[in-house]
Amino acid sequence: MLQAGVSKTLVLSSVLVFGLIGSLNAKQWYDNGDYGVFVGASLQGQRNLKPFIDTKSSTLLTSNTLDATTSSKLGYLVQAGAFYYPMKYVGFRAYYAYGSFNIANNATFTQTTGTGSTTSSGMLDNQGSFQSANLDLLLKYDISSYLSASFFVGLGFEHFSMSGSSTTLHSNDTGVVEPTLSIDPQKRNGAVVNAGILVNFFRFNQIELGMKLPTYDLNTTSSYQASSITTKQFYSSKQSLPARFYMGYNLVFNF
Repeated sequence: MLQAGVSKTLVLSSVLVFGLIGSLNAKQWYDNGDYGVFVGASLQGQRNLKPFIDTKSSTLLTSNTLDATTSSKLGYLVQAGAFYYPMKYVGFRAYYAYGSFNIANNATFTQTTGTGSTTSSGMLDNQGSFQSANLDLLLKYDISSYLSASFFVGLGFEHFSMSGSSTTLHSNDTGVVEPTLSIDPQKRNGAVVNAGILVNFFRFNQIELGMKLPTYDLNTTSSYQASSITTKQFYSSKQSLPARFYMGYNLVFNF
């Protein structure tokens, strides 16, 4: 009985202590909570993807070589959503984001001829978009009365879409093979990790520097065909999508 009474007393004491601490923290952190909406635009870039064309396992390239290099261009990112700070320094934001990308694949085919070797080249241009619904945790730090910073980390559900492309590698020489390269369109869904910093100044203005890291893989299918009378050879490549980095401006409306 005594042990049960002591245990009950300890439990009640713990509840009272933690309740008091919680109420003090709530009073300290709850002041000046706010909410509002935002809309913004950013420039977005990403590390290069690996070449889509597999140049090492082709049985058609016994005496020839095919080199493909991939480069990524800057795209844009637009987003709109709402934020809510139930406490002074801790908040959340929910938003929709849409971003574009452009991937250029430069390919060079080198073949052996009776007089030496010749090259043919071409480019495959793949465009696409990322669309995501996101929820971020915000941790705010007041620098001055008109300047503050918020660190954010969160998750989003993303839809990836990429257009297909096809090109014939042309040569200035006559009577040589001019192969055709193709990349199939792609659509993928998966989670994306968000992280970055928001800098707020003069109430309505916000600078955002962030990163989006997809957690899903991209399965690409490409093909190589030496000529119209040869058999088309297909390649499959599975790779993780690289992180995307962006910087831009948000217009913020507090209520």
